[in-house]
Amino acid sequence: MADSDRRRVPISVIAGKGFVFDVDDLKYLREEYNICGTLTGILPQIPQQNVFMGMPLALMPEDIEYLVDEVKVAYLVDDKDVHSATMSGMTQEEKDDVIAGRERLQRLQMEQHKENAWTRRQAALKKRAEKQGVEYVPEDEEKKAQVLASMANTIDSGVMYHIATASNNASLPGYEQRLEPQGSRALVKPPPRSSYYMYRYLQLLNYFMSPGLRFGGQFLAYPGDSLRFHSHHIAIGFDWDEEFRVMDIVGGGRLATAVKKCWAVGAQRDDDKTKDYQAFTIEWAGFG
Repeated sequence: MADSDRRRVPISVIAGKGFVFDVDDLKYLREEYNICGTLTGILPQIPQQNVFMGMPLALMPEDIEYLVDEVKVAYLVDDKDVHSATMSGMTQEEKDDVIAGRERLQRLQMEQHKENAWTRRQAALKKRAEKQGVEYVPEDEEKKAQVLASMANTIDSGVMYHIATASNNASLPGYEQRLEPQGSRALVKPPPRSSYYMYRYLQLLNYFMSPGLRFGGQFLAYPGDSLRFHSHHIAIGFDWDEEFRVMDIVGGGRLATAVKKCWAVGAQRDDDKTKDYQAFTIEWAGFG
């Protein structure tokens, strides 16, 4: 595919970190380039949980270098500057329309939340009646109004509190026109060469990757989409002449085997990407 025919994905840089806000871009990067990233956005109805997250998608520095410099399907956008430039070009009427639109969407979401809660309530009452062997009698509209009014005391009060999160600026008039592929690579600090070469090596082998810090590595490598497959490797990249202890091999191999993975280490002899990357995997036989 020619470079001119490729889709170009804007990566919004906020406080030195890269984010993808468009779900279509997320789908494209995941399907075509094995980019998983990490969802960081809160869910509006349950903002205090941190298990199931939403958009935007945060990218690893290695993801960014691979997409921007290696395969050239993305470009960086200084989100703060673009936002400021867009806002300065808007009239007060346009700003009021944006605010009104967001408030209208908020009200619609809250009304839908109440309706969903009412539906769940009726389903629970029906199930309880069936369990008790009595006839189920749906609650009338008057009861519904009372229940929804009681919900409003807790749900609507949440409008008073605003949780600061990164949000898409696409609703701002003229914002999309300012997303030109002229972002500076200096917006994001490049990753160490040792970790990037390991990342690139695994990419060439068609692995999906996510951060591996929770297992003591740089990456977790999956043989397919991480939503479908268990990770196979805890990967760490080293410099060619970098020394590490034998106990690191013992500890890394034991940990990886205990969680049904291999401990993978590797290094690039020099910066010549055309040369083979040297990698090894370690696991304990008869252990775990």
